[in-house]
Amino acid sequence: MFLGKPHPTRRCPSYEAISYAWGNVKSEEKIICNGRLLRITSSLAAALRRTRLRDRPRVLWADGICINQKDDSDKEQQVPLMAAIYSQAKQVLCWLGEDDE
Repeated sequence: MFLGKPHPTRRCPSYEAISYAWGNVKSEEKIICNGRLLRITSSLAAALRRTRLRDRPRVLWADGICINQKDDSDKEQQVPLMAAIYSQAKQVLCWLGEDDE
């Protein structure tokens, strides 16, 4: 799985966006993404596990990874682009949580 940041002035590869409930933001998991260790919400980690394709790579855009949540400047710049990011995605996956949630 590759997670990338679409850029409005650059041609980007076809991608899917994932929409999910943030859940408890204090509940975090660590993942390796594009060779970097990241901390993400447990809800996003579950969404990524459940949407992973076993037979081929998948290019996803997820706000919890592609927008630096600890950088207010990045959030101010990226949040207004989210409507375009979702509308330009090949498809949008919606994660509502595990069956027991």
